[in-house]
Amino acid sequence: MTFSANSHGEIEIGDEIKTVTSRTNRKKKKKKRRAEEGEEKRRRMVEQLRKRLTLG
Repeated sequence: MTFSANSHGEIEIGDEIKTVTSRTNRKKKKKKRRAEEGEEKRRRMVEQLRKRLTLG
């Protein structure tokens, strides 16, 4: 069996690829996703306000 690791935190065992995600990586991803969701909400609110202002 051959073991090699690539930059994505994956370990290749022969021709199988098993992903290794640490708890910190999951936390980082969660934070990033939350931030993106927040930005999306803000963007939507701004759009709604713009519409309201242009209509009124």
